Amino acid sequence: MQQLNYAIHIPAPPQQVWNTMLQHGTYEQWTTAFLPGSTYTGNWGLHERLKFTGPEGNGTVAEITAWEQYKLIAATHVAVVNRQGVEERASPEAQQWIGTRESYRFVQTAEGHTQLEVEMHTHPAFASMFDTSWPKALQALKNLLAVPASNA
Repeated sequence: MQQLNYAIHIPAPPQQVWNTMLQHGTYEQWTTAFLPGSTYTGNWGLHERLKFTGPEGNGTVAEITAWEQYKLIAATHVAVVNRQGVEERASPEAQQWIGTRESYRFVQTAEGHTQLEVEMHTHPAFASMFDTSWPKALQALKNLLAVPASNA
């Protein structure tokens, strides 16, 4: 596994960043950096399983392994999902993907803002994709939280 790290400063409190990152509606907006039409099913919480899918129904399944509300989420991927919606664990793609770990830390700064830190442990075959997509995704998330200009 290769470790990858990404971070962004967002001028909003951790609770607001957390909610925007995880809620349906906004989740689908910032994850277009990975694949337009991305979504998830399941619940965010310790030991919960989430299915992350694209518009064709394929994707991944992850289990939440650490959960500290407004501070930390960690997940380990346990399967891939084929286009028929079936979980796979034996295919070559699944073997590369299973065991991928990701964590999100929401660190509150002195100003009450958020330093969002993403850490990935993944097969080297996916590193380039993440190096391209995560910075775009984090910027999209930050843009969703931008305070509108005053009309004064």
